[in-house]
Amino acid sequence: MFTDGFGFAWAGGNYLVNGGSGANLNYCSGGNDGLFWRGSNTKFRDITDGTSNTAFMAETLFGNRQAATTTLVNPQRQMKRVSLGSSCGPTAEVMETTASTNFNGNRAGIWISSTGFHTLVQGYYPPNSRNPDFGNHGEVVSGPRSLHVGGAQLSLCDGSVRFVSENVNLPTFRAIFSRNDGQVLGEF
Repeated sequence: MFTDGFGFAWAGGNYLVNGGSGANLNYCSGGNDGLFWRGSNTKFRDITDGTSNTAFMAETLFGNRQAATTTLVNPQRQMKRVSLGSSCGPTAEVMETTASTNFNGNRAGIWISSTGFHTLVQGYYPPNSRNPDFGNHGEVVSGPRSLHVGGAQLSLCDGSVRFVSENVNLPTFRAIFSRNDGQVLGEF
């Protein structure tokens, strides 16, 4: 359970839904190349890469629920916060190289709020990356996380589940999170 600033307790989850590849602006919860964002009405017909080539959801880890810190304590359970203009303004690549304002541990805590860092996971980082997820104004750029050695679980839109190695080819992995980039992946 996560208690917000108003004293309300909310349930979180260890699985987040596909919020896109994460590259460039494909992390926005206002629209991305994945399946979910605020107001999304994506249908199976929109998954032109095929349901066996597109991620539905991926395993993640709750944030550590500790107050924001100025130093990174646990990159698996904290995300780097940056402050760069408006939401969905800077590209993921710019945010990744920007200095942090703090490190926050409330990722995956209040799924019902539909804030990007509570609901979405991208393919920007491979599973269990040593780099923390990062966010700006409620948006997040991330990768799957788990307590499994060597990778994380990923559910595809065809209903299958795959264990994906943390050594997966990054461009291939990002393509799994895109519903319509024209890449048919086969085995990954």
